[in-house]
Amino acid sequence: MLADMGIDVWYPRIANTVAAQPQVIEDAQQATAADLASLKSALADTATAAISNTPVAPAQTGGQAAVTTDAIVTPIHLHIVHNDTTLLLSQHAVGGPLKHFVADLLFSQQWRHGSESAAKTVISEFKWPVTDNPDTPERALRAFVDRYQLGSLQSRLLLCTAATLAELTAWITLPEQGYVLIPELPELMINADAKRVLWQRLSARL
Repeated sequence: MLADMGIDVWYPRIANTVAAQPQVIEDAQQATAADLASLKSALADTATAAISNTPVAPAQTGGQAAVTTDAIVTPIHLHIVHNDTTLLLSQHAVGGPLKHFVADLLFSQQWRHGSESAAKTVISEFKWPVTDNPDTPERALRAFVDRYQLGSLQSRLLLCTAATLAELTAWITLPEQGYVLIPELPELMINADAKRVLWQRLSARL
């Protein structure tokens, strides 16, 4: 009867299905493991690609500080004494005995150029920068040279130390015939040999 009702057929099918379940579960587990391995591999590849494509900030090695430091130009402060024929630049303030000494020095140059009257001696200063946002002192120094007509035998003679000359020629060019080097003023004022050497240099220009 069971056979007539199809039960004998249905039962083997159930048995076969149940018997097949371990294999199905095993296949499913293997497939799941494979999927997980594939997913992990894909995630790893994605993470690696993301890391390799991420911009890396340059190491702070002090480069920015170096640029800032290089951009800073040392301020210039020079004391000026001049008359019609000569201009003296000094890194020392010109006052007291130095003021009288420099005035006599400039008057001697006026006299050497044929004038017996004492030329007016003017004392001033050159300062750079004069604003909070400077560029370089080149333009200011060129304007200074043009104003006082420095740089040739026919113009006002420049007297300055080697240190002052280096400060100027770091930015502008001065022809050699336009200046005469002198010692530092305190030394020149008390040193007879230094005065004699300077007098010889000035005489050689006539």
